[in-house]
Amino acid sequence: MKYVMLLALVMCIGICAARAAEEEKDAGLVSEIFGFDAVLEDFPAIAKDKKPNVVKVDKQVAFETMDDKWPGTEYTDHFYIRWTGVLRVPKDGKYTLYTESDDGSRVFIAGKQVVDNPGLHAMEEKSGEVELKAGDVEIKVEFFENEGGAGCKFSWSAEGLEKQLVPATALFHKKGAEKIETAQAGAKTEEAKTEAKTEAKPEAKTEEAKSEVKSEAKTEAKTEAKSQ
Repeated sequence: MKYVMLLALVMCIGICAARAAEEEKDAGLVSEIFGFDAVLEDFPAIAKDKKPNVVKVDKQVAFETMDDKWPGTEYTDHFYIRWTGVLRVPKDGKYTLYTESDDGSRVFIAGKQVVDNPGLHAMEEKSGEVELKAGDVEIKVEFFENEGGAGCKFSWSAEGLEKQLVPATALFHKKGAEKIETAQAGAKTEEAKTEAKTEAKPEAKTEEAKSEVKSEAKTEAKTEAKSQ
């Protein structure tokens, strides 16, 4: 009886832990968007300390080619997007991953590149195969746009799974991962610091002036005392 109760307790703990792990993730991939002033002919090297211009969450990577501004941004040309999060794999097996993009795109699973779709081109599809285990695995999808139309779509297929856009039910990110400071926010913070310093200087000068007045008053008082 005790053994049965202990086993039930262990199973309950395991289920609760699994649910807690799931609860720590929110739907969609974190989208970090970087704008550039120059031509982009390949994936740009992004310094670790470089802040994105826009951060948002995309439920899917399913953007048909467009000439308008990229959704949620002011960009039509010369930008790079990095989507990060986890891919929820429904079952063990060999999966084919696809990107169709204008211009370049690529996919990394657990740090390993699976799809390479580089260069400047109209919507063009490339694919790669990878063995995946059921559960969550880290994913990164990259995309860059030079000029003209822009679009990027991320799909998959496997045995028993017809090719389709990777659904929102399979894309997640760690809770709070989207809370990334943007370049604009960083600039505003620095501007606020500068303003605070500027405001502090007059106050410091005022206090200094008050001290000088007090010092002069004391000197005058001493002089008058000696005269008397």
